[in-house]
Amino acid sequence: MLILSIAACGGGAGGGPANSPDAPANAEAETRSYPRNRISRAEIMERGDNASTAMEVVRRLRPAWLLARGADPVVYVDNVRRPGGVDALFNVPVGQIRLLEFIGAADATTRWGTGHTGGVIQIVTGG
Repeated sequence: MLILSIAACGGGAGGGPANSPDAPANAEAETRSYPRNRISRAEIMERGDNASTAMEVVRRLRPAWLLARGADPVVYVDNVRRPGGVDALFNVPVGQIRLLEFIGAADATTRWGTGHTGGVIQIVTGG
């Protein structure tokens, strides 16, 4: 019980590395946890490192989405399937992206039917 009390006292407002005067201004963004299956516009702005296409965003922020699972993910933009597989990500400018989402094979098959064994990368544009 005493250990829990001591541990609970360590996380106050005064002193972790993110609050240190020597910490970089974006330390909070670097330590923030983001959902593994989504990339929001806000995250792209914070961590996208001047990416110009959806492919660059995915490669920098969620490269695991592109790892082979027996088949490449299918790409949808605003619920419209794009030809060319993951290469279609090169054709979506980052300025148009509101949300990127990885949808696993089972959920993709339920939503769009068969042929999604590698899952789906869904891009929502606009706004």
